[in-house]
Amino acid sequence: MEDEEDFFGDFAMPACKCIDCDPLTGCESLWAGRMVDPIDHTTQRAAHVVISTCDGSVGDVAAYLGDVRAITTTIISRCGKHVHGAPEEAVIVHADKVDSDDEAFLEWIVHNYHEQESKGNVIFIGENPDNIDMTKASKMVRAAEMSTFRCGSKHVVTMSDDISKSAFCKKEGTSQYIQTCKSSAFATTMEAIRKQELSLWNGVERDFSSRMNWASLLSPPLTSEEIEALESHSTGVDEEDGCLIREPTSPTEVKEVTGGSSFSRFLKVATGVFHH
Repeated sequence: MEDEEDFFGDFAMPACKCIDCDPLTGCESLWAGRMVDPIDHTTQRAAHVVISTCDGSVGDVAAYLGDVRAITTTIISRCGKHVHGAPEEAVIVHADKVDSDDEAFLEWIVHNYHEQESKGNVIFIGENPDNIDMTKASKMVRAAEMSTFRCGSKHVVTMSDDISKSAFCKKEGTSQYIQTCKSSAFATTMEAIRKQELSLWNGVERDFSSRMNWASLLSPPLTSEEIEALESHSTGVDEEDGCLIREPTSPTEVKEVTGGSSFSRFLKVATGVFHH
């Protein structure tokens, strides 16, 4: 696989050696799974929209997408029900044998791997997009353009006693870290999808008893510097899922890591639009 700079293309993220030592680098977003918060809100974004539904109701999709222009809209109806509220231009696919959002998304990828324009964005919306900010589809698409993947979750999980859990977890039985996304809505790009061979998508095991980890397939691999930064920032590992955690080390430490805000400030400083 290409190195991180090639994977990100023209929008390479900063090489993070330390998560919280310099707020202007934007490296706080690494802890949250590169949850950047882009500042470019002037240019309308476009994306292929893929919706998986069982109850057939998609009436709130237009409101959710906001100013994101749909290049194509595909609605995958998994339970044999009539689809209500679909846009006129939408392609409705009845797939009674598809049992989950993840399987529906995978079928779309395999079918469209060679069909869609190589630079197009894609936003996937499942039946129950847990913890998603329903007004931020455009932000998800913009962030995916920069980091190849943007989870629909709003922020890093904060556990009891103000313990922050990272989006990166140790892969079971190895020393490798993988990014996680606990949401059935996410944005990515066709370029990121095609970074993986079609044979991989065809060969993904069709066992969807648990949610598929799209982040690990569509995000660039961690560099050795990023791994060091994550491990230095963490104070332990969650025994249940292997995710890195951080307990407050001082009374004044920020209780929740959201990522993105410092990166926005970094971009404003770099472009000269941030003023003290």
